Amino acid sequence: MHRQLRHLLGAAEQPHVTLRVVPLAAGAHAGLRGPFVILEFAEEPALVFVENHDTGLVLEEQADLAAYRLALGTILHAALAPAATAELIIQIAAEVG
Repeated sequence: MHRQLRHLLGAAEQPHVTLRVVPLAAGAHAGLRGPFVILEFAEEPALVFVENHDTGLVLEEQADLAAYRLALGTILHAALAPAATAELIIQIAAEVG
């Protein structure tokens, strides 16, 4: 686990990566419903990709996109800032290291 945490910290140093953790103290939030990816393209409409252990689903409707953008906003609101996220990961890595 220590190496995994250090790898996350290294990835977060890349200019195209933002790492944010939602702490347990935040309680229930939209991210607990499962993973999703909002895909935005320069020349095509945006999509949402949702997956679970059985299947993946591509959603194209604007209502779906709006709902997942709202969910992402609530997740980011509950998440620690990138610097605080890095501090938390460093602390946990020290504890397990």
